[in-house]
Parts: sequence; structure tokens; C-alpha cells
Amino acid sequence: MPAGALTKRFFLTCFWPGLPELWFLGNFRALPMVVCFGLGLNAMLVTRFLYPGWAPETVSSMLFWVGGLVWSFCVWRSVRELPRLLKPRECTTAEDRFDDAQAAYLQGDLETAEVLLQEVLAIEARDPPALLLLCGVFRQTGRIDSAMQLIDEAARLEVCDGWAVELQGERDRLDRAAQKADSAGQPDSQQPESHTPDSQQPDHQQPDHQQPDHQQPDHQRAEMQTPDKTPPESVDVDQSTPWLEDDWDETGDFREAA
Repeated sequence: MPAGALTKRFFLTCFWPGLPELWFLGNFRALPMVVCFGLGLNAMLVTRFLYPGWAPETVSSMLFWVGGLVWSFCVWRSVRELPRLLKPRECTTAEDRFDDAQAAYLQGDLETAEVLLQEVLAIEARDPPALLLLCGVFRQTGRIDSAMQLIDEAARLEVCDGWAVELQGERDRLDRAAQKADSAGQPDSQQPESHTPDSQQPDHQQPDHQQPDHQQPDHQRAEMQTPDKTPPESVDVDQSTPWLEDDWDETGDFREAA
């Protein structure tokens, strides 16, 4: 990509090492370089111009020249990589596989679509269509947490400001998928308890009113054990004649008259 395609204001950030990555991409890995360059610049200005007596002349001179060489190299590298940093798709000869990834997604080949989208994002990590499609792949494969994290990262990018409607639509679909997964994973706690009716009890558990034959009520057992005190019918006794005690022998039998 020719350097003239970018305006001069983009190249002004190259004079502070690490600032283009931090400013345009939000890459916090460049933050240590930015902080270290600021500390080194302040130390050089203080020891070289404000308080020259704090450090020996040789030390301050060495720091000045070494720092100047390092700064010049960082500026040259930032200017050379700035077009690739801001317009990576125009600076590469690799084929854009987004159309193939979209076709694989529509055909249901989610594994192939994910691989192709990873190749697209390896070239342009801030490609909004590729990020949205990858969120859809994560959602279809059940990785709701990964999709949520990716959609949050995409929403913080400036290049995705024009994709607010699509991002919100994908976020709504993720919310519905998460609710569906939660409802499917929870057991039904309101299932009715199964009670066996009294009429459907097992055969070995008989109700109280159906006692076994060998268990008779107490009053029936008492009637069976009570002796029969009725006089024998075989004894022909004249009921009109009064009988005395002498008319009965010792064994309880009736003594006939001689």
C-alpha cells in the first residue's frame, strides 16, 4: 500500500514508540513501551538540560546518544509498519477467505467455517463481518461464553461503530441461546410425587380390614374356647319333678331311682 494513502496525522503517532498500536488498535501490549519511552525521555531532559550536575557528563552523553538511536529505529519501524497496521488487507497477497467461510457456515460446516475465519482474522483482526460470523459459529456450537467475550471485544472497536445494529442482534440471539441452555440444564423441581393408591397395594401388604384366615378376632377366639355348659340332651329328665342334690352321683350323672 503506498504511504500517500494515509494522511500525515497518522504518521505523527510514529514519533512516540508504541503509540500507533495503542492508539489505533487498543493493543495494551504496547503500553509498557509507551511508558518506558516517556520515562527515558524525561530522564534525559532532566539530566541533560535541567540539572546537568546530577550525573557525570559521560553518562548523560551516552544516554543521550543511545536513546536517540533507539528512538530513531522505533520511529523508522513504526512508519514502515503503519500502513500494514491500519490497512492489513491491502498490504497482503493472501487470498481473502471470508466468502468461503460464509458459504461453509450456510452449509452447516461449522468446523471449516471456523478455520477459515481464523485465517481471515489472522490478517485483519478487526474485521467486523468476520467477528460477527465467528460469534455465530461459537453460538451454533454451544460456546456461549466465548461468543459473549468476542462480541464484547468487537463492540469496543472503533471500526465496529457502524455495525451497532448487527452487534445488538447477535447479542440478543446469544441471550436467547443462553436462556435456553440454562432452562434445559435445570431439572424439573415441581414434579408431582408418585403415591400408590390403597387399592393398588402389593399383594403382600393386605389392608387392615382383610385379615388372614389364621388371624381371627379376639371375640371369635373367646367364643371358640368357651365350654358348652348346656346339659346333654341324652338325659331324659322330667322337668315337672323337683330334684334334690341326692339325686346326682359324685360324677355329676343323674342317679336313677331304684
